[in-house]
Amino acid sequence: MDRRLPCNKQHALVALGQWLCLLLCLLFSPVSNATEPVRHLAIIINGNSPIHTDFSSTLSRNIQNSASLPSKISIVDIAQPSSRLPDQAADLIVSVGTEATSWSLEQAGNKPQLATLIPQQSYQALIQQHPNHDASHHSAIFIDQPLRRQAELLRLIFPKAKKIGTLLGPGSQSQAARLEQLLGTFSMTLAAAQLGSQDNPVAPLDSILNSSDVFLALPDPAVFNRHSLAGILLTTYRHRVPVIGFSQAYVQAGALAAVYSSADQIAEHTAQQVLALLRQPVPRLPSPTHPAYFSIAINHQVARSLSLELPDAKWLEQRLIQLEQDQP
Repeated sequence: MDRRLPCNKQHALVALGQWLCLLLCLLFSPVSNATEPVRHLAIIINGNSPIHTDFSSTLSRNIQNSASLPSKISIVDIAQPSSRLPDQAADLIVSVGTEATSWSLEQAGNKPQLATLIPQQSYQALIQQHPNHDASHHSAIFIDQPLRRQAELLRLIFPKAKKIGTLLGPGSQSQAARLEQLLGTFSMTLAAAQLGSQDNPVAPLDSILNSSDVFLALPDPAVFNRHSLAGILLTTYRHRVPVIGFSQAYVQAGALAAVYSSADQIAEHTAQQVLALLRQPVPRLPSPTHPAYFSIAINHQVARSLSLELPDAKWLEQRLIQLEQDQP
């Protein structure tokens, strides 16, 4: 007696067997092959600073709004006596400001760390204090503008200027050669006085301003601080020499114009950097950099007092963006 199944029934059984094998493979496949792992980010802040607290909130929101990467975010407030790093190892640590970065370097050692909202001088000083740390595990997004961006703004506003005055303190003297080179490409020359940490920055101003068309202020706290600000601005105003500053606050105080980055703009840049790093199996930190996004502030009252007609702030921003995109 022939016990073989009809051909169509054999085909049905084979198909059923193949379907069952596929189902079993799907059921017992590791979940990690189907979804991305949750990455852990630790943000270090000093809660005594409202600016840093707001910054961390904006940063967290920007990261969480990105649906492309499942992330867990821990906030560590070093202002709290019991503050410590999370028990679960973080894939990346972001420190906000100088104090948080100092704490993070002490506590986290060579774990991948990105400092943000920190002056370039402060970051470099902290790194020098920790020479045993692997430099490839640390990076930063500075609060300062790149020197070229400041020089380009000056040239766009004063294309006919010939001599640019400035004061250089201990933290900015290393930029003198670079600044002189940049101004040289614009057919401008530099008139600078170098100051020690205890020198009065107002004292050498008269001789500098007598031969300067524009005064460029660089972010050096030994020179430009709340004690010297009024004296410097009054002296430049008396000489009728416009000042290109380095912050929105400096423009509000009496500088003519400045290029600066707001906390929200730096938070946006930081979030983009963090997401790119967390997508890597092991974060490979880029070199420290300046803010990608920026704005222009203009003091129109000062412009009128000096009888100056300035380009529109938005036009200046777009020109600076274009110039940076055109750089090789």
